[in-house]
Amino acid sequence: MSSKLKKIYPLYLVIDCSGSMREAVSFQSTERRIDLAKKFPWAIFELYEESQDLVAHLRVSISIFNKTLTEVLPLSEVTEIPKANFDWEPKETDRTFFANLFQSLRFQIESDRDNISGEFDMHNPAIVIFTDGVASNDEASGENREGRIRAHELLLETKGFNQKIQIVMFGVSTATISFLENYATHKNFAIKADASKGIKEQMEGLVLQLKHTLRKSQLEDQGDLNSWLPEDIGPIDREVDDLWGSLENE
Repeated sequence: MSSKLKKIYPLYLVIDCSGSMREAVSFQSTERRIDLAKKFPWAIFELYEESQDLVAHLRVSISIFNKTLTEVLPLSEVTEIPKANFDWEPKETDRTFFANLFQSLRFQIESDRDNISGEFDMHNPAIVIFTDGVASNDEASGENREGRIRAHELLLETKGFNQKIQIVMFGVSTATISFLENYATHKNFAIKADASKGIKEQMEGLVLQLKHTLRKSQLEDQGDLNSWLPEDIGPIDREVDDLWGSLENE
């Protein structure tokens, strides 16, 4: 009789590294969008580093994207975040291609799943995309629209998981809620950060929600997580929300 594989929860953090991310977050702030985005992984590290029971189950990947996707931290334990290279800078001419992003993420997730097969049971991944929502003019035209939609659909249907992958869009500055909702898997996962309410506080709220969800799942799990988010959930920063789904037996 084979032993049950340890379940891990993969979280893919993806940061927009296009030219517009060089600009300030808002008129009231001199902080650049890219510098704010770099704080997102550190928020996760700071909240998890002392929770060894959670660290053992969470895996984090960090990538940046513009025309292409570049992984700066392979899927790893949270304790590996400080080893990632954070020296990258967006170039003024770099643009954002979401079709390429979705396709590359699918390949990356499939590769990670195959690499850990037999060692861990990989739960349906969650993806958080940090962006200012400024897409390439070429891709925003009708010419590539169908390809972008298809790449998004294929990502959500990545083989090897019993439920669709979830995507949370965290938008700052010029990102509009309608733009974010195009790619988020639920309207409540399209988060338009409000500078007046404190963007850093909103980032921390999302990270705390992830932590709450993982602790609930890891401590209470009596079986596989097989139910995805219901469509009538409240805002993502409410404690009752569950990013990875509800338990089969509660």
